[in-house]
Amino acid sequence: MACCSNLALLYKTTGKYEEAISIYEPLEELYMKTLGPYHKATIILKHNLAATYKSRGSPDLAIQLLSPLPPISSDSLQSYVLKASCFKDLNDLENAKLVIQEADEYITKTYGKGNVISVNLLNCKGLIHKNAKEFEDAEKCFKEALEIRLGMNGEKHPETIIIRHNLGEMYNAWGKKDQAEEYLMKNIQIMQDEIKNK
Repeated sequence: MACCSNLALLYKTTGKYEEAISIYEPLEELYMKTLGPYHKATIILKHNLAATYKSRGSPDLAIQLLSPLPPISSDSLQSYVLKASCFKDLNDLENAKLVIQEADEYITKTYGKGNVISVNLLNCKGLIHKNAKEFEDAEKCFKEALEIRLGMNGEKHPETIIIRHNLGEMYNAWGKKDQAEEYLMKNIQIMQDEIKNK
């Protein structure tokens, strides 16, 4: 079963969503029958199938598959973030906030702050606030995530660049063009320097 799941993941990462789904869907049914809904392998497989639906442009199917979510744990945490992101894609920001709040409470209680898991959640929360035009909240999330990423990985790390980009895009949506340009130009400069140094 693992080899089938790995092939489906390969298809998903190469944009062959229908091929991935044709493998994931029967596996999900099999896992549900044999392992049950709360087994780690089932949770991971459902997450991967839901992520494939989202990538294909069907966040509604991803939400349906992830409903109800399994009890929150380290195994299911990414599914909470994915479901919140799908709600965001559908502009259902209230449900996105509810799901992300549950994940946030679990992460803070279990892992604390200032780690990779909390940074990814902060970035997701920032995107949800940006879509809701809650720019001050989005700014707070992105800046905190950026500060942690800079301390963990430095300014040239791809994840740091993504958060800086999201911060710049948020300032642009907020109408703060100077701040947007500052963050976006910083990323361009880093990438140009990396190209020159190769």
